[in-house]
Amino acid sequence: MLKRFLVAIAIFYTFTIPYARAQPSISQVELIRGVASCADFIQVYQVCQDLTGQLYVGNGVAAVPAGAQQAVYDNGSCTTTKTINGNNGARQKVTLGGNCTITFTIPTASTYVFLKVVQNSGAHYNIAWSNAKWAAGLVPVITQTDAAVDVISCYLDTEGVYCQFSQDFH
Repeated sequence: MLKRFLVAIAIFYTFTIPYARAQPSISQVELIRGVASCADFIQVYQVCQDLTGQLYVGNGVAAVPAGAQQAVYDNGSCTTTKTINGNNGARQKVTLGGNCTITFTIPTASTYVFLKVVQNSGAHYNIAWSNAKWAAGLVPVITQTDAAVDVISCYLDTEGVYCQFSQDFH
């Protein structure tokens, strides 16, 4: 009876998602909203949003709600070498505590990493990038002022790491 009641009060939205590989037909996915729990609906409706606003996808995994901010993963201080892993999230940070060599872990699926590089106050350090490829082959020199912030934006896939940079935020 509870299931029927919840279905009766749910608001349905329909939107279309084209099949991958340029299929000529269109698949419709229904989003069910406003239910106390998505557990009974997820297998049928594929996308569900409960009363708290939490969004769930077809495999029952909670998706990040719209407008939510992902935490910044802090890789700590780099004094010699540091490995940046895309599995730690798209937003990451490293603070330079010495000249550093940075390597990116090659993922099994493509991802993005936005790496905030914070220069030390007092001494100024550089980064050597071991497996990154740069737009137009221009490898950045990290800003050499106290507490300077540079942002390195990278697309990682199974074939490599492709980066560009923005510098000297203050």
